[in-house]
Amino acid sequence: ADPLPLENGWARYADEFGRHYFHHTPSDETTWELPDAARPPPCLPVLVRTGARGWLEKKSGGHEERGKMKLLQKWDRRYFVLPAGGAELSYYKTEDDAARGEHPAGSLRCDGAEVFLKEVRDDGVHRFTIKTRERELKLRSSKREFETWASALEPIAAEVDDAPRAG
Repeated sequence: ADPLPLENGWARYADEFGRHYFHHTPSDETTWELPDAARPPPCLPVLVRTGARGWLEKKSGGHEERGKMKLLQKWDRRYFVLPAGGAELSYYKTEDDAARGEHPAGSLRCDGAEVFLKEVRDDGVHRFTIKTRERELKLRSSKREFETWASALEPIAAEVDDAPRAG
C-alpha cells in the first residue's frame, strides 16, 4: 500500500501484517508511535451561526424616539428571533406572531454590530446593548439568556464583550 503523507516529512506505512509504523524520510528515522512532529496542527474553531429565539426585555426608544424623555421610556417584553445562519434579529410582541410569520415589531441587522454587557444587577438581571450604525437596542435578561444570545451573536457581531461597561 502507498504511504500516507503526514506533517514535516513523516509518512505512515503498513507492514506485511497491517500494523502501522511511521517513517521520517529526511532523517531516515522509523518508529511505531506517531511522533508529535507528524501530527497535524490543531483545527481552528469554527464559529457556527446557531441562531436563537426567546423572550427578552427591550428598552423603548432605541432609534427614532431619541428625543423622548427618559421618564417615558420603559421596558417591553418581546419575543426575539435570530434565525440559524442569519444576521437579522427580529422581535415580536408575541411568540405566536413570530410562529405565524407576522411582520416583526422591529428588526436589526447584526453583522458587524457591537454587543456589550452594560450592567449586572444584584438580582442577576443582565443589561446589554446591541449597537450598530443605525441604532442601539438595549436589552435585559437573566444570565443564562444573556449567555445564549451572546453566543448566538458572536459569529455575526464585530465584537461581543461580556464584561460590564461603565456609563
